[in-house]
Amino acid sequence: MSDTPCSDEKTPADFSRVERRTLLAGIGGLAVGTFLGPARSNAESPYATSTPATPEPRIAINRQNTPGNHAALHRITQPGSYYLEANIQGEVGRSGIMIEASNVTIDLMGFMLQGIPASLCGILSFGEVNNVTLRNGVISGWAGAGIQITSGEGSRGSLIEGILASENDGVGICVGDGGTVRHCSSIGNMGSGIVAHLHGTLADCIVRHNRGDGFLLGNSGVINGCKAINNTGAGIHAVHSSVVRNCTASSNAQDGIRLFAHNTVLDNICDDNGSDGQGAGISAIGPDNRIEGNHCSRNQRGLRIHAAGNFIARNICSGSPVLNWDIAPGNRCLVIYAAAASAISGNFGGTSPGTTNPWANYTY
Repeated sequence: MSDTPCSDEKTPADFSRVERRTLLAGIGGLAVGTFLGPARSNAESPYATSTPATPEPRIAINRQNTPGNHAALHRITQPGSYYLEANIQGEVGRSGIMIEASNVTIDLMGFMLQGIPASLCGILSFGEVNNVTLRNGVISGWAGAGIQITSGEGSRGSLIEGILASENDGVGICVGDGGTVRHCSSIGNMGSGIVAHLHGTLADCIVRHNRGDGFLLGNSGVINGCKAINNTGAGIHAVHSSVVRNCTASSNAQDGIRLFAHNTVLDNICDDNGSDGQGAGISAIGPDNRIEGNHCSRNQRGLRIHAAGNFIARNICSGSPVLNWDIAPGNRCLVIYAAAASAISGNFGGTSPGTTNPWANYTY
C-alpha cells in the first residue's frame, strides 16, 4: 500500500463504503422510477428545450422606426401599436410626435415628452386621423398644445388616458369628435386644461391652475367625476346639450360651472368660485338647462341664471357674499330659506327645513 494520501488502492473498508453508496443509489433510483415512471428522452421531455422569447409585437418610437421631418421629431404614418423607449427632448420649430395615420395606439411607458421654448406641440395629429389612443406618460413645456388630436376633418374617436399635461403654452389636452379623456391631469397650461369637441366624454380627470377654462366641453358631451380647481376661466364650461355630473369646481376665477343651453347639471359641488367679482357657482346663459341636486357654497353668487326657461330644483346655496340666488324671471324654481334647528341630543329633535315640496331649493 502506498503511503500517499491520493493513492488509488482501496482497503476492504473502502470497498464496504463504496458498496453501501452503490446500494443506496440503486434504492433511490428505484424510488424515483416508482413515482415518476420510466425516464423519457430529451426529445420526449417538455423541459428539454427552452421556449423562444416572444418578439415585442409593438413598434418602438425611435429614429429608425419613426423618422421625423422639418415639422416633427417623429412621424407615425402607418396604423399599429407604438411605444416609447426613452424620454423625448423638444427642439425649436418642431413637434414631438406627429400622427398621420388612423388606428394608432401609443404607450408612452411612463416617459416624458419635454418641450422647450419655440417648439411646437407635444403630440398632434395631421389630416383626417381617427381612432388614436395615447396613454401613460407626461407631456410638458411645449410652446403649443400638449396633445392636439383634432386636425383635418375632425379626428374622431380618440382615447387619452393616464396622461399628465403640464405647463404647455397652449391647451393641455384637446380631442376631436367623440373623443374620450379619462384619468388625466392637466396643470398649469396657458390655454384651457382639457377640451373635448362634439360628443366628447371626460371622466375622472383633474385640471388645475390653467389660464383658460379648466374643462371645455362641446355639444352633446358628458363630464363625470372630474375636478376643476384654481383655473383662470370657468372651472367647467359646457356649451350645448351636455351632461355635467358628480364633479367638483373650486376656487376658479370665473364661474364654477358655466352653461349655455339644453344642458343637464346634476349632483356637483361648486365652492369659492368667482374671484373676478362676477362669477357664480353655476351660471346659465341660455334656456332649457336642468340644474338639480348641486351644492354651491362661498361663491360670489350661488346660482346665476341669465335667461328664462330653465328647470332648477333641489339645489343648496349658502355663504355667497353677493347673492345666493340671482335668477331671471321665467324659470321653474322654488327657493326656501331653511330654518335652523335647535340642539339635538338623543333620539329625536330638529326643525323642518321649511317645506315638504320635493323640488324645493334651499338657502341656509
